[in-house]
Amino acid sequence: MIDINHIRQCETDFPKDFANTIDTYYGKLFYNADNKESHDSNHAVILDLAVDIDKTLDDIASFYENIKISPRIYSAYIPREEEILRPYFNKHSFIFREFDENQFFEWQNPSTINTSNDITIRRVSEIDTRMVEMIWSEDESDRAVKVLSNHLKTDSFHLLAGYLGDVPVTMGSVKVMNGLSRVDDVLTHKKYRGKGYSRALINYMLKYHSSISKNRLYLYASNPTAIKIYRETGFADLPFTLKYWSAWKESVEGY
Repeated sequence: MIDINHIRQCETDFPKDFANTIDTYYGKLFYNADNKESHDSNHAVILDLAVDIDKTLDDIASFYENIKISPRIYSAYIPREEEILRPYFNKHSFIFREFDENQFFEWQNPSTINTSNDITIRRVSEIDTRMVEMIWSEDESDRAVKVLSNHLKTDSFHLLAGYLGDVPVTMGSVKVMNGLSRVDDVLTHKKYRGKGYSRALINYMLKYHSSISKNRLYLYASNPTAIKIYRETGFADLPFTLKYWSAWKESVEGY
């Protein structure tokens, strides 16, 4: 079974392939000035809770404000971090939001479903206009497209898409990291949902990952429909959740 600390490390380091990274005395700063709308590309994580928190928050705010990006801090999944940090967030005028806990899963069992043969699945190397249309069916914003485009520059990131003819209708990614791999970016175009395409994609992805890596494969989810599909394709619940939160300062001077 995957160790929770291993997942914490992978989750914290996940943005390093699509954002610039600065290691600091308190943690990490991720930033991408070409994708300012992407929170995943622009945030800090505090890994050492024994530092001067007042100075740390001032340093984080100063760094992002200097490059015209709203300061934002993500959870580092460290025990008691919310309890320790929230009084400082209030003091330094950071807005705090806690999100639903995600259930984590590890692929452990053979898939129990039959999948559609209607689609052809292959690895893609760039986000073309039809891929953009599929992504925009969920979120009409460039931020996800830019994250994927930057991520595709690394060999460890594998983006798979399922096609009806030459039209992409579903997609998902697998990122190979240090000892673990993560499934992410699973999406089916709104026009083509309910036809089993995401199940076919996940089934293909499992075989694909087995051909390129011996890593343990994991993912997280909170959507009940997605969780049902993952369980059907052999993912088993891990006995923990990780509390996810974000803290940020409102934009000033137009950014």
